[in-house]
Amino acid sequence: MPGWPTQPNMPHFLFFFSFKGRASRTSYWLQFAVAILLFFITSQAVIFGMLLSPTLRVASCGRLGCHSNLGEAAAIVLPLLLLDILLYGWAMLAISVRRCHDLGHSGKMLAQLKISSRELGFKRGTAGPNAYGPDPLGR
Repeated sequence: MPGWPTQPNMPHFLFFFSFKGRASRTSYWLQFAVAILLFFITSQAVIFGMLLSPTLRVASCGRLGCHSNLGEAAAIVLPLLLLDILLYGWAMLAISVRRCHDLGHSGKMLAQLKISSRELGFKRGTAGPNAYGPDPLGR
């Protein structure tokens, strides 16, 4: 697919988590959109699964009222949400670092806040190969 990132001997899924190589503007935006969409779908699936969980049914009713086992469901759901957030954060960081590489910068520029999101999303990358790999557009 044109504009989609490729790296020799690496499946597209694993490329989301790789800090190696370069990302053109098009692949940056595509990966950004896919990462957000996947995060939204997985987090909603986890939350929806919790709401449908049989552990949320009323556990008992007494003179003081009824209570549910929300704590049991949360003990399962919260680690899954944390894992989802960590995977999303790692993917977004990897995408941004590869975009920095296309601009000829180290990924450390992100940590030092020396590169703006406007530059990441809209500035044309370095033409031709640079220290981080070949030009993703083949120029």
